Amino acid sequence: MRTGCGAEQISRNGVGSVDQAHIGTSANGVRSPGKSVLWGGFARKGVTTLDANQTRDRAEAIFKKKQERLLDGQKATAEYEAARLATREKTARLKALRLARDVSAKTPVPPAQKQSA
Repeated sequence: MRTGCGAEQISRNGVGSVDQAHIGTSANGVRSPGKSVLWGGFARKGVTTLDANQTRDRAEAIFKKKQERLLDGQKATAEYEAARLATREKTARLKALRLARDVSAKTPVPPAQKQSA
């Protein structure tokens, strides 16, 4: 890598100048626009880094979305189970009514005997 050419290098700490780590970056860790960045021997323009607060905020947003999806899934499952239980109870009640109706329809009422006069 050439030194003193105005290029920046990406490291674990973010983007920094080859000569001095603080040259080419602003106070919040974002690289100045228009500077080229050396990455694996190839120059890239427009590469920016995130500071710790932005990274934490992004991670918290992702976590919050996952939690919301999890809660939505649990609510949907509870609603599904409640509907399934209500359907089973209704089916059992209707079956009992149908069986009672069928039993009463099959038992013949004894005809009244004719009286001889």
